[in-house]
Amino acid sequence: MTAFRIDAEQVDQLRISFQDGHFRFDLHGETFRADEVRSVFVRRRPTSRDFGISERGPDVDVGTYVALQKEMLFQDAMFSLQASARFYNSFDSSTRFMGKLIQDIVAKQAGFSVAETLVGSSDHQVVAFIRKIRDRGGRVCTKPLAQKNLERDGVLYTRYTELIDDSIKVENEDFESCPIIFQEYIEKDYELRVTVADKKVMPIRIESQMAPGDTRIDWRKYNIPRTPHSACEIPNELADRILRFHELAGLRFSAFDFIKARDGRYVFLETNPSGQWLWLENITGFPITREIALALCS
Repeated sequence: MTAFRIDAEQVDQLRISFQDGHFRFDLHGETFRADEVRSVFVRRRPTSRDFGISERGPDVDVGTYVALQKEMLFQDAMFSLQASARFYNSFDSSTRFMGKLIQDIVAKQAGFSVAETLVGSSDHQVVAFIRKIRDRGGRVCTKPLAQKNLERDGVLYTRYTELIDDSIKVENEDFESCPIIFQEYIEKDYELRVTVADKKVMPIRIESQMAPGDTRIDWRKYNIPRTPHSACEIPNELADRILRFHELAGLRFSAFDFIKARDGRYVFLETNPSGQWLWLENITGFPITREIALALCS
């Protein structure tokens, strides 16, 4: 069995042809047919920018025109492959379930505990939401809908989960200019990263509360040397709900993030259909890559 890797950033180097109802692929001198492909792991779906497309108006330059043709051929080939090969995940499901709000809906259907959430659509809604959480002794955090770096004056910034300071009064704030997630902040004992490949559920415990500073609020503010990671067990009921989520979402691979709340609940945060796992494997020795490879070869 041979594995081929196509980097999204180098997708334009893939040569695709179609004749007599069959697709052929040429990658770095290696040629194979679509009917020889057993499985496809969509680690990251190529974007238009990967093909060199910077505009989509009715009139484009020569380079953009050629790039558009390459993108269309690639999409036709991949959607054709989805009819015959096992995809981890399909283009449709991996794209659709990058959205945090559709995940929230499916999480409730799967039976997960979720934090109370509002995406600000009007000032009075946001103010009322924050007051409600504070009135019952809780705190409110904010997080972005899309995790992207922001460049300002040549400096890159990343927006993580942030707590709203309890001393800040929210009365006449302007929340309508940019959509943002407002969420009840859950006090946590630790966090879980659960990588799933088909029916294989691989949980890693992340002791985010043992690290100082902002890692306690959002473990993606890495302080790896002071944040212990370990392979662990999770309740069968939680594992069943994770697989139920995958069934509802049409996913075969993703990486779930949970909070183990101080009140004993496992609270769903999100899942990433393109989630990373190598740092977990390097720290804990848990053979996640092997399990993914076995799923692809099964």
